[in-house]
Parts: sequence; C-alpha cells; structure tokens
Amino acid sequence: MGKNFLLSMIVIFTLVTKQAFPESWIEDSFEDFADGMLDASGQNIYVSRDGTIRTIHRFDLNDDGYIDLLFNSTHNDYAFVPSTIVSSAENRRIQSGELAVEGSLAAEIADLNRDGFPDIVFCPAPSGIQRSRRFVTIIWGGEDGWPSRRSNG
Repeated sequence: MGKNFLLSMIVIFTLVTKQAFPESWIEDSFEDFADGMLDASGQNIYVSRDGTIRTIHRFDLNDDGYIDLLFNSTHNDYAFVPSTIVSSAENRRIQSGELAVEGSLAAEIADLNRDGFPDIVFCPAPSGIQRSRRFVTIIWGGEDGWPSRRSNG
C-alpha cells in the first residue's frame, strides 16, 4: 500500500502544481510558415513567398487575373439553360455570355490544340434530345474567348 500511496501522491502533486500557460507562436516570415502543414481544409490553398494565402484552383480562364466561372447546362430536357461563362472585369463589373452548347452532363477545360488558349469540352446528355447523336462538343478558345463560330457542335 505504501508504494501505491506514494505514486498517487506524486501524480496528484504533479497535477496540482503544474501551471497552465497559454500556447502561442509567431510566424513572421516565409521560412517560419513554410515548415508547417495545412490540414484537409487547406487542400485548395497555399502560402506564397510574400506571406499571402492563395487558392490553388484559381479558375482564371482568360489569364486576366480575375476569377471566371463556367455554368454548364445539365438539364436533359427540351427546356434548358444555356451553358454560360461569367467573368469579373478589372473594374469589378460582371460580364456573362452564353456558350454554343445545349444540354450536357459535364465540361472539362484544357488547351487541346496547344495554342495557349483554354478550350472547353462538353460531354453530351444521354437522351439525345438536344442532338440526335451523342457527340462531344468542343469550343476552341482564343483571344476573344469561346465564340460559337469556333464550336464543333
């Protein structure tokens, strides 16, 4: 009993006398910050050398420094919403334009012809309502965006 009593007293003494200090640290340089890790919620961000937190997937399709959005038409019916691309201009004005695509399930963006401009590939809807056959539609990108005259669909 003496041994257990002594061990219990040591544990109690340690817990009672231990002072809790708030933990803090300062990250004031890139080198300090670079040794850390972002958890799963940081899967789309990184810290640049100047210390700013940035997103990896920027979605700047026309390389003007502003985020662009692509809304794909996923409706598989006669009533559909045209695929639309939305851009934010330098003056923060929103510009939107419809793309020459009707009814598709998904869209992928890549520079297929390696001309330096992103092209958009649309996967067709399965019903054949919009097209009698299920063809992939490609809108070839250029300096002027994705006009319908450069659509193969």
